[in-house]
Amino acid sequence: MSSDVFGIDLGTTYSAIARVDEYGKPEVTPTIDNDYTTPSVVLFEDAESSVVGVSAKAEALIQPENVVQLVKRHMGQPDWRFSAHGRDWSAWEVSALILRKLAADVERTTGEAASRVVVTVPAYFGDEERQATRRAGEIANLQVLDIINEPTAAAYSYGLTNRSAAEAEHVLVYDLGGGTFDVTVLKVEAEALTTVATDGNHQLGGADIDKDLADELGHRIMEDTGSTNSPLDEPEVAQYLLSRAEAAKRQLSGKQSTTVHYVHEGKPGKITLTQQELNDLAANVVEQTLELTASVLAAAKDRGVDKIDRLLLVGGQSKMPVIAEQLQQRFGLNGELKDPDLAVVRGAALYGYKKQLEQQATKDLVDSGAIAPGQQVIDASDEDLNDVLDAGTASANPAMRLADMRRMLKTQITNVLSRGVGVVAVRDPSRPDDVYAYFLAHRNDPLPLSRESVFYTLVADQPSVQFTVFEQGGNEESESVEDNNTLGEGVIADIPPGYPEGTPIKVLLTMTESGVLELRAQHPGQSVPLQMRLETAEAARDPRAVAEAKKRISGVAVAEETAGS
Repeated sequence: MSSDVFGIDLGTTYSAIARVDEYGKPEVTPTIDNDYTTPSVVLFEDAESSVVGVSAKAEALIQPENVVQLVKRHMGQPDWRFSAHGRDWSAWEVSALILRKLAADVERTTGEAASRVVVTVPAYFGDEERQATRRAGEIANLQVLDIINEPTAAAYSYGLTNRSAAEAEHVLVYDLGGGTFDVTVLKVEAEALTTVATDGNHQLGGADIDKDLADELGHRIMEDTGSTNSPLDEPEVAQYLLSRAEAAKRQLSGKQSTTVHYVHEGKPGKITLTQQELNDLAANVVEQTLELTASVLAAAKDRGVDKIDRLLLVGGQSKMPVIAEQLQQRFGLNGELKDPDLAVVRGAALYGYKKQLEQQATKDLVDSGAIAPGQQVIDASDEDLNDVLDAGTASANPAMRLADMRRMLKTQITNVLSRGVGVVAVRDPSRPDDVYAYFLAHRNDPLPLSRESVFYTLVADQPSVQFTVFEQGGNEESESVEDNNTLGEGVIADIPPGYPEGTPIKVLLTMTESGVLELRAQHPGQSVPLQMRLETAEAARDPRAVAEAKKRISGVAVAEETAGS
């Protein structure tokens, strides 16, 4: 039987959903247009109805006030809102509408409900973005079993987790999508997949190339017709040119030239675009990705990785030949390009199946006494795991080899901290307003992590101490508090008098493998330490906000798209 856990690639420009079929292969659910990806675009027709996908994208420049796109670039920004028809929508609410549409496609196609899912995110996403993604799933009435990094999903899709060789292999995953860029070095071993270093930019992708190419088409049309009026000033024409720019970019990934037809001020014409012209227009975007790639390779080298064995090209924009050419020229790496548009969602489906197997195998192992409650599959012996797989779990998918199931279950995934975290501290006790960001952990530190430090009171008989936990805001660490993102605040209150200035306060910051961040702060005058479990974003700290968001999107009807619309 097919897996009941679906993998979702919630992309910046396109999204997709898949699951493992009865033969153990990841199967992507088609849309009503018989495509395998859905534009991550939402059109609010009015306050009570929306359209997600192709039709919404067609209206993006014609009704810009009612169409929201590239919303993934705003995930983790609690104050961001899109306004349409007198209503404001957060990034996670808009994302929930996209997720709901993907689930509806599954039900329409298979007649089954997609309720249990894993969702992919860029590896460099911080806690705010990850929590917002999880919350979007909850608002869409989906049970999000896990959030998986896109490079990890790509590794699953490329079959890297099926290896049995003992020797480690280091893999660079270069993921240039429609709206975001992600680059990661992975260490792949038998039954282990470890993130070594990661970086990226959530404001960089193919959408930027599309815009530059549409601007170039508008300029060329003015030159050809002798007009002083830009066709980009007309919303319908601008939308057409943007769609033609995207189509031309795709065509030029496989051919040397293509033609764009137009009509401007009653004058028909055509423009020939070459692959080299596209490369010139994309040069700035490509160069930024190469700089980030160099940075990640340097970070990996600092961690002992001197050689990259494989380069995986992921994301639709990676199909541009100039990408592989530049990576080969700069770093001497030959890229592997295998189904870049769907590699992540296929990998997410495989990881979702792993989660399903883990749940069933864990139950069987506990019931048989092979492991104790609270232990995991990896704690079981190979013999005990084989017994429960052979007896029951394997029957759920008889087409999948027992050895493959065992390897999938035994594979351990280790991630790194995507952004530095720390607390706000006072630089000089004589100047209590002189605060700065003190980093306790840094980007690319392995997870789980535990960091201890000692801080001191500023004055004698200090009655309370406030802690503000932050996350790195940009690509580089900054001591400026304003450059970082606040994750949470806590106070050690009611400290008894009698403690001098400079009384030490012990602080322990921990983060689990799944990204749960906790801070403990202990003042010697109190027996119970301050404990902060950081549910990082605004709505996560207030369950009522999630409930209200569920109510809001449940009242917004999703208009059915028709094929060819």
